[in-house]
Amino acid sequence: MGIVPGETSADAVIAHLHQHAWVDQFQRRRGMDMDSGLILWTWSGAQPAAINPQVDGRLWYENSLVRYVEIPLQIGIGEVWLALGAPETGRLVRTSGGADGYVSAGFLQTRVLAVASVDCPLAARIFWRQRGVLRVQDERSAAVSRRDGAFQPPV
Repeated sequence: MGIVPGETSADAVIAHLHQHAWVDQFQRRRGMDMDSGLILWTWSGAQPAAINPQVDGRLWYENSLVRYVEIPLQIGIGEVWLALGAPETGRLVRTSGGADGYVSAGFLQTRVLAVASVDCPLAARIFWRQRGVLRVQDERSAAVSRRDGAFQPPV
């Protein structure tokens, strides 16, 4: 989409989204600091088929710079794995109730994190088909992902 985390400013994103063919509408929500916040957008129908048009795209910015962009997926984690190769890091986290959680897989060379909500216990056949989001991160956010251990998918 032409947005580079760690390089693109929030003001440049706004100008870019006004003209982008994939974007229908967008909104900006300010964060606690004046130069931070969330930008959400709906899809126009011209986006690639791999993007889930029913879930808003979003990005977070701090100090007026984009920190990450999240693109909702219409494809499963297995297809992401096939496209990007095996992730270097990952984790499975159960939420406080224990019946559900999320899985994340870090593709560190590209600063991409694939994240999906999952039901626990996690079955392999569901894991590989589970839709989620691709999060493209700035270097600071990617450094946090590097702390996760090696990723072992369910078999």
